[in-house]
Amino acid sequence: MDLPLSTLSFGTEAKITKIMGGCGLIRRLTELGLTYGTQIKIVSEPCGGPVLIEVRDTRLALGRGVATKIFVEE
Repeated sequence: MDLPLSTLSFGTEAKITKIMGGCGLIRRLTELGLTYGTQIKIVSEPCGGPVLIEVRDTRLALGRGVATKIFVEE
């Protein structure tokens, strides 16, 4: 079952299944290393600020709007 990235809680590991967005958003996320099948880990509490994730030994901060367009499966 696919869930938006913004709904996951601290410490959850998941795999990216799809990205719902325009060409510009998809290109930008791909440049950051967020591609289909990539394993990610949530490293921030879901308290309203940016979503901090760890991907390929790097930490990224994503705005909540962008995080709602990235779907994952746990």
